[in-house]
Amino acid sequence: MSDWTDTYLLGDQLRYAVTVMDTIVMHLILKQRLRNIHKNDPRLFQYVFENDHPLPYNR
Repeated sequence: MSDWTDTYLLGDQLRYAVTVMDTIVMHLILKQRLRNIHKNDPRLFQYVFENDHPLPYNR
């Protein structure tokens, strides 16, 4: 196997790892945001979950 192929495969693995990291980070940010909303306004939290609706306003 040539060095070029190794490099190419490594690039693919890195890209995959970055995608996974992005997904995890997004999940954590969303969780944190939901937690903050719940702390500030439990009724809004309930509204979002029952109606599966984007937030009426941003925090």
